[in-house]
Amino acid sequence: MKVKEPLVPLHIFSSKLVTGANIATLFLYFALNGVIFFFVLNLEQLQQYPPLFAGLSLLPTILLITFLSGPAGGLSDKIGPRLPMIVGPLIVSVGMVLLTLAGNHVNYFISFFPGLVLFGIGMATVIAPLTKSALAVEHKFSGAASGVNNAVARVAALLAVALLGAIVLFLFSSQLTKKYCCIIIKHF
Repeated sequence: MKVKEPLVPLHIFSSKLVTGANIATLFLYFALNGVIFFFVLNLEQLQQYPPLFAGLSLLPTILLITFLSGPAGGLSDKIGPRLPMIVGPLIVSVGMVLLTLAGNHVNYFISFFPGLVLFGIGMATVIAPLTKSALAVEHKFSGAASGVNNAVARVAALLAVALLGAIVLFLFSSQLTKKYCCIIIKHF
C-alpha cells in the first residue's frame, strides 16, 4: 500500500551518508549501552562496589561526552565528518579493550579510569558528526530522519542488553550454576 505522505519516507535512505550514519549509530550505541550495563554489573557483582559508587564510576565518561561533544562538533564542521567518524570509534574501541583487561578487586583509577576516559573521548568525538550525517536530508524530512536515528539508537540499546545478556548467560552458565548450587546447599 502506498501512502501519499508516509511517516518515514524511505527515499531518505538513498543517501549513503544517511544510511551509513544510521548503521554506525547502531553499532556505536550498541557498544555504549553494552559498556554501561555490563560495566556497572561488573563493579557491583565482581568488584563489590556499592550501587551508588558503581553508578558514579561512569561520571568521567558522561562528563567528557557532555563537555566535549560541542567542541568536537565544531571541529567536525571545520574539517568534515569523515576523520572524526573514523577516529572516534577507534578511540572507543581502545577504551573498551582497556575495560575488558581489568581483573577482580583492582584499583579503579589504574584499571578502569583510563578506559572510561578513552571511551568518553571517542564518543564525544563521534556523536556530533554522526548525528549531523544522519540528518543530512532535505529540511522537510529532517524530523523523520531524526526520528529514525533516535529509534536506531534505542534499538541498539535493547539489542545490547538482550544479545550480550544471552551471550554472557551462555558463556558463564556453568559458573553461575556452581555458585548458586553451593549457596543452595549451604542453606540446607
